[in-house]
Amino acid sequence: MVYAHNMSGETSYESIDKELQHSVMKSHDLYYHMLLLPIAMKRLAMKRIENGRNKLRPTEEELNPNMKFVENGLIKQLEENKMLNDYVDATGISWDEDLLKIIFNNMIMTDMYNDYMASEENSFEEDQKFIIRYFTKELAKISLMYEALEMHSIYWNDDVEFAISIAIKTFKLFDGRNGNELELFPTYKDSDDKEFVSTLLRKTLSTYGSTYDLIRKYSKNWDPERVAQMDVIIIVMAAAEMMSFHEMPIRVTLNEYIEIAKYYSTAKSNVYINGILEKIVRQLVEERQIMPAQLVNIGAADKQASDSDEEDEGVEIPSENIRKKKPVKKTSSSSRPSSSSRPRAERRPSARRYDSNGEKPQRQNQYDRPSRGERPERQEQRPLRNVGDEEARPRQKRARISRPVSPVSAPRRTAPRYDDFDE
Repeated sequence: MVYAHNMSGETSYESIDKELQHSVMKSHDLYYHMLLLPIAMKRLAMKRIENGRNKLRPTEEELNPNMKFVENGLIKQLEENKMLNDYVDATGISWDEDLLKIIFNNMIMTDMYNDYMASEENSFEEDQKFIIRYFTKELAKISLMYEALEMHSIYWNDDVEFAISIAIKTFKLFDGRNGNELELFPTYKDSDDKEFVSTLLRKTLSTYGSTYDLIRKYSKNWDPERVAQMDVIIIVMAAAEMMSFHEMPIRVTLNEYIEIAKYYSTAKSNVYINGILEKIVRQLVEERQIMPAQLVNIGAADKQASDSDEEDEGVEIPSENIRKKKPVKKTSSSSRPSSSSRPRAERRPSARRYDSNGEKPQRQNQYDRPSRGERPERQEQRPLRNVGDEEARPRQKRARISRPVSPVSAPRRTAPRYDDFDE
C-alpha cells in the first residue's frame, strides 16, 4: 500500500486504508480457497471413478477402484463444517477446473499418495496426516498455481504460502468429532490486530518524510536516489512500528523486517537495511521517540519467537520456483577468524608443493626441452601425390563469372551514314 501510495501520489489516508482492508479481505478469501481444495479434489476423484466405471470395457481396477482418498475422514469433516459452507454459499468461491486437474495430477504422482493409498490402516489420524503432509511438502511447489491465482486476483500474488500455512493450522484443529461446529480463523484475531494494521499504515505515511531524511543522513556510502524503493519503505515501516508500539521489543521488529527484505527486495538489501536501522534506532532512543524499555528482555523475546517457529511446521517452497529466491546470508569478513587462528586443516593450502620426501621439486622452465632420446618419434608423413597420378583426384576448375560490361566503357554504337553504302 505504501509503495502504491508513492507511485500514484495519493494523499488521502482514507482511500489507502480502504484499499488495505480490501487486500486483507482478499487474503482471507484465499484462505477459504485452500480449505476448499481437498473437497474439490475429492469431487474430481469421484468423477473420474464414475467415468471409469461407465466405460464400454472397464478394467478390473476401474470396476473396483481404491476408495481411500474419496473416503478421507478429514475431507468429510471439511464438507460438514458450517462456517465453510456458509462462506461458500455467500461468496460462491470455487476452484478453476483446469487448475484443479493440474493439482490433482500432481498429487496422484507423488510417492506419499501412493504410500497412503497402499496402506491398510484406516484412521482419521492417517487421513489428516496425509492432507497436512501434501499441503506442507508438495502444494507450494506447483508453479502454475501461482500464475493462475494471480490472474484470478492480483492480491493473491504474495499470500499463497501464507494461506497454505493457515490452512495447515486449521487442519490440525480437527479431531474427527467436531468438524461441523469447529470455528475457522477469522480475518483478524481481535480488534487489536485490526487497530495495529491501521495504526502502522497511518504512522508510516506520516513519518515517511522525516525517516527518509534520516536515511539520507546515514547513507554516506550510498546514493539515496539509487537505493531501491522497497528498501526505503521497509526502513520507514520498521521505524514507524518501533515508534508506535513501545511494548514491542526492538530486536523482534528488526528481525521481522530484515526477513521481509530478503523476500521482497534485492540480495544485499538486508545488510544495508540492518546497518541503517541500527543508526536510526540509536538516534530515536536519544530523542526519546523509542522507549529504553524496548531494549530490554531481548533474549526472552528471541526465545519466544524461536519456540513459536519450532511449533509451526513451515511450508516447503522449492528453490526453483517463480517465487523470489531467498538470498543466502553471507558472513562478513570482519566476523571470520583470521588465517592464523584457524586450524591448519582449514587454512588455505599454500602455493608451494612438496614431494613425498618433503623436498621442493625443481621448477621446470618453460624453455626446458627433453633430451633427444626422450623426444617422441615423428610419425611418417603421407607421401605427396604426383600431379600426373591417375588416381589423384582431378583438380576442380573454378567457374569464371563474366562481369557485365559497364555502360560507360562499352563501345557506343552509332547509326550508319550514307557514305558507308555503295551506290
